[in-house]
Amino acid sequence: MSCRTITVFCSKGGVGKTFVAVNLATALVRAKSKVLLVDFDLQAGQDMARMINLLPRNAVVDALPDLEKSDDPGVFSEYVTVHSSGLHFLPVVKNTKQIGHVTADNIKPFFKRAAAAYDYVIIDAGKSLNEALVTAFDYSNLILLVATPDILAVYQIRWCLDTLQTLQFP
Repeated sequence: MSCRTITVFCSKGGVGKTFVAVNLATALVRAKSKVLLVDFDLQAGQDMARMINLLPRNAVVDALPDLEKSDDPGVFSEYVTVHSSGLHFLPVVKNTKQIGHVTADNIKPFFKRAAAAYDYVIIDAGKSLNEALVTAFDYSNLILLVATPDILAVYQIRWCLDTLQTLQFP
């Protein structure tokens, strides 16, 4: 399976990252693709789950022990919450106590297993640039920068582009 991972990012809040990620994922599901939508926004406190009207039971951090020891792509079925559209949803964390459990190293097995199980992984990256998010960028085929037509958003996009280029992302 040839998975495409798309990360939606901007360091400014309120520009529509979650809106773009959810609608992109839904469009891909409607096109008959198997899609995992990941809420990687560690500070937003379940905003995406509310947007798509889901109450997830698990998070990526809950699945990490199983992902590290299993090569079975079916391991995701135990952790994802399935939306009525067919979209699979998984937040990285369910509460702020879990944020410290997300590291650049321990998130790698998640991306490897997700790539084996899905056609697309759509990541709402939030607005905080950290080492775990840089790891997500490493696994991404495409990084979408979202902005609104206001001066602060444009400045933030310029900062994002400079930062991504400094980190050697094309």
